[in-house]
Amino acid sequence: MTTARRPLLALLGALAAGACFGADSPSGTVLPDFDVAPQPALIPSAADASALPINRIQAVTTDGSGGPVLDDTVVDVSPTAAQWELLIALPAGRTTNVVVSVYLMHLAGDGTQSVEFSGRTDPFAVVVGKTATPDVPIVRGPLVNLYTTSVTILSAPSAISVGTQATLTATAITSIGTSPTIFWTSLDPQVLTLQGARATAVSPGAARVVASAGAFADTVQITVSSTGPATLLRSWNPQLGSLVSVALDPVTSNLVLYQALGSQLLQYTQPGVAVQPAIPLSGPVSSDIDLDFLTVGTTVGATGVPSSSLLIVNGRVVPSRVTAVERGTGIALDSIVLPTVAGSAVGGAFHPVRGTLFSIDRTTDVISEVNLATGAVVSSFTVVAPGSPAFDVFYGDVDVDVETGNLILVGSSQNVIRVLTPTGAWVSDLDVGSLGITGMSGIAWDDGTGTAWIVSTTGNVYHVGGIR
Repeated sequence: MTTARRPLLALLGALAAGACFGADSPSGTVLPDFDVAPQPALIPSAADASALPINRIQAVTTDGSGGPVLDDTVVDVSPTAAQWELLIALPAGRTTNVVVSVYLMHLAGDGTQSVEFSGRTDPFAVVVGKTATPDVPIVRGPLVNLYTTSVTILSAPSAISVGTQATLTATAITSIGTSPTIFWTSLDPQVLTLQGARATAVSPGAARVVASAGAFADTVQITVSSTGPATLLRSWNPQLGSLVSVALDPVTSNLVLYQALGSQLLQYTQPGVAVQPAIPLSGPVSSDIDLDFLTVGTTVGATGVPSSSLLIVNGRVVPSRVTAVERGTGIALDSIVLPTVAGSAVGGAFHPVRGTLFSIDRTTDVISEVNLATGAVVSSFTVVAPGSPAFDVFYGDVDVDVETGNLILVGSSQNVIRVLTPTGAWVSDLDVGSLGITGMSGIAWDDGTGTAWIVSTTGNVYHVGGIR
């Protein structure tokens, strides 16, 4: 909303002995009056254009020393008027400093009202027969936004495909300690639209997204691609039966697969050619095994574990454990107990930036971030993030997109790949049902290509792009 579209606000005042809302007293005696000609200081915001029409104004006048409310006037106005005028009346004797708070509101047909803009003067003197000209900084939204000191976008996808959605998050701070209202705006609505913090990709291109509150804002760019997962990418079936896990060997780029209740970890080239030898499984056979190669060294239990070692999450032993083994030999190095319901871990992934393991409990659908040295829980959250549709892991898995730091989740109960931030905020969902992908039970993320390898309970191996 530009300056030209905002009518000026004039406050006409009268000093009275009582609650007077006109220029004359009930006896007909003309009361001493004063004029207030405020100077609007319009603080621009990217969200101004989203404001609803202004058809009601409230002016609250208080004692400048923090005293009581002296006048509270509400007037219905025309949204297209060139100037709005309000008459305020102050009790006799209150002729020193006052503060006027102004709320520009939209009154809907059902009687609900929303504050579209607001502002407040500093204390100024009211003098009979004189005109006061206080500054009125006006901001988009509630009055608390006037005190904003910073706005920061916390999470937003760097890229999504046409037809997909994502939820953005931001934080804002005020000098008075109260959370302001954050307004989200797409500067390129032909590419990406916003409803609150919910983004929808409309057409290919680059979209600038702004989070604003008061005089502060933060901006990110989101690239919208034309298609979702590419079908140029391969799929094959090694005829092993139900597959529950896949990992991408960072040394050979081969895939390591685990079939339910198998005694070995089987190696394949990416086109699907078997590679010998198989790797012995460390620990009991299971239908809930997950595999993840380390790309940096870390400590598991009391043991320093080098890069390229393999982590094996076994969810059917009681309690569930994660074991670090030598790459290629399967010799166990050390292990810790996972903080899940007994025997219910179904997936796990090491986050090389945070230096922690993210494990999933299939019983509770809770992800726990775990210190691999001590087994302590750093944080935990549900896979059904606030604002997201239902999601269930059952047979499922998690991996880490190192470029974005986000978690990539699959579950056999739905044909959707879910993306969460490492703190549990929902980023996006990608439906791959149209590609014929079902029963997703394991995922391995390829950081080099930004693609994923997915295995299913039906025994298929899929190479999928377009997730990031």
